[in-house]
Amino acid sequence: MGRKSTYARYGPRTIDIDILTFNELKIDSDLLQLPHPKIFERNFVLAPLAEISPDFIIKDKYILDYISQCKFKEKVVKIKCFQ
Repeated sequence: MGRKSTYARYGPRTIDIDILTFNELKIDSDLLQLPHPKIFERNFVLAPLAEISPDFIIKDKYILDYISQCKFKEKVVKIKCFQ
């Protein structure tokens, strides 16, 4: 994108796109890892993904089963938007 690197971990960036998964594609390169290497650790990612795709399979389990068996420290609370 032509940006100059002022890399600070978790700091501001010009653009930051996290591709979580794409079909069944598995990639492990210096530029891209699919599925995202930390998708399995982040309840704030898994919970919304489970809502839009409850049949999604992660680590050979349905995502809802995977979430219920994990002991996540953070809680995800769904808020109701204006209708």
